[in-house]
Amino acid sequence: MGGVLKKPSEAYADDNISSPTIQLISTEHLDGVLEWRHRTFWDCVECGYPRSGYSWCQNCESYRFEQQFPHWTSGNIEIDDFIRTSQKNAQTSHDYLEWIPYDYFTEVEYLTSGGYGDVYSATWLEGPRWAWDETDQMRIRTGPRIVALKILDNSQNVSTDFLNEISSHHRCNPEGHVVFCYGISKDPTTNNYILVMDYAESFHEYVIARSTRIPWPKKLAILYDLALGLAALHSKSILHRNFHPGNIFLDARHQGYTCISDIGQYYPPDKDSNSKKLYGVLPYVPPEVLLGTAFTSASDIYGYGMIMWGVSTGRRPFADRPHDQSLASDICNSLRPKAAKGTPPSFVRLMKKCWDPNPSNRPDATELIGVLEDWLKELHNDNELSDIRAEFEAAEQHRTNGTSSAPSSPSMFHPLAIYTSRLLNFSNLKVW
Repeated sequence: MGGVLKKPSEAYADDNISSPTIQLISTEHLDGVLEWRHRTFWDCVECGYPRSGYSWCQNCESYRFEQQFPHWTSGNIEIDDFIRTSQKNAQTSHDYLEWIPYDYFTEVEYLTSGGYGDVYSATWLEGPRWAWDETDQMRIRTGPRIVALKILDNSQNVSTDFLNEISSHHRCNPEGHVVFCYGISKDPTTNNYILVMDYAESFHEYVIARSTRIPWPKKLAILYDLALGLAALHSKSILHRNFHPGNIFLDARHQGYTCISDIGQYYPPDKDSNSKKLYGVLPYVPPEVLLGTAFTSASDIYGYGMIMWGVSTGRRPFADRPHDQSLASDICNSLRPKAAKGTPPSFVRLMKKCWDPNPSNRPDATELIGVLEDWLKELHNDNELSDIRAEFEAAEQHRTNGTSSAPSSPSMFHPLAIYTSRLLNFSNLKVW
């Protein structure tokens, strides 16, 4: 590659530096950064510069990506620039997005329909460049990999705002408990764009619908994972804004971890996020947002509280009534689902705190992590019977005796109870 390679000052410009131990670093510390990378990741055998990640040289990989730029296009300049920027700045093998032609997928099968498009499973024939060739000392494709294809309806004219939200998801790719996004593709029939995601199982089907069969310690572990994911988002000043079970999955490839998807994608891809129109799933939208206040991290916590209720009961909130102006008004006036008989009192108190009408009274994600971690430790401490352990053991006895609430049957669902994202056009909502 010789003279085509970038100089170190170009390859490691300030806005490209990102490591777990070095943040907000200035140009005068560049030598220190390179020395840290040299000690941590060793030097690249090809160009001699320090690698930016394990088996990853930003200098060489950026050049390889740029050599391919003339050979592909998404058909949308903004999407092309978005993908190419992620590739030029990639500092690890998991730190960029790809343009993946649709004919690279086989065995495409319909899974479900979401608020803004259908979701399919597929086999990506090449797979990501995550494998390591020891002989050639370079990253190579893993081979066939099962992925999820999320079709974005009406995305032929995707908005800049929506790309910014996808960028938020990309920023969370390295985090655990967030569904990994490999890149973008395009449906050749409709010309709608597609998000290519890691395949994971439905949270509703595998957790909420089976809640009465899941032991309480496992329920807490699932909610703990979920709080970790939410904390990762909020630590980056990213809000989910559409936090409900349809955007949560179980990653079977990683020991069944709970993971979050659709980060920031709370409105259709062809719409402007500044339109002041509200989109979402009504039972998970907090009252202050229904009344016109902007989303905050406390808004996500409200949705978390509703998810706690679903995990504890095996039901969807307000499934027996229309999701209309009347329900929206009742939510604004403190209507919440009732806790199921046999639910641990401490769990109920935390759940109610999450959906408190006053956002400032809700715990943040870090507090949730601390509480759940303490509970899990007490449940696994056989040396003494604490009050918390006694509560959850009683709840577990209640569950195994078959006296817990049964999951909602189809007959219990009102036809106008809607659990996919949509426009929520309610006016004149008031607090009594």
